[in-house]
Amino acid sequence: MLKKLQVISMNLDFRELVLEDLSAIRKLSKSMDIRNDPKIGKTAGALIKDPKCLLYGAFEGTKLVGVGGLREKYENFAWIEDIRVHGKYQKKGVGT
Repeated sequence: MLKKLQVISMNLDFRELVLEDLSAIRKLSKSMDIRNDPKIGKTAGALIKDPKCLLYGAFEGTKLVGVGGLREKYENFAWIEDIRVHGKYQKKGVGT
């Protein structure tokens, strides 16, 4: 299910990422600098397959502009991890 969020005059759609999104994730990963370590393009496949992790994407139209993960650690406890945002979209609230 897509959810809409208004972020600094951008309409973003958020949804769970699937294996078919790997090429878009790798493209996003290649566009990033040192802050993309470990490279999300190399770890995304394992994260998508991990039953304790929900990897989600932020899309502007059909373009993937950010990714993030929500990982279950213990019962009733999870944390947000692996936030990556395309350089052009950083400092605009996409990661929030």
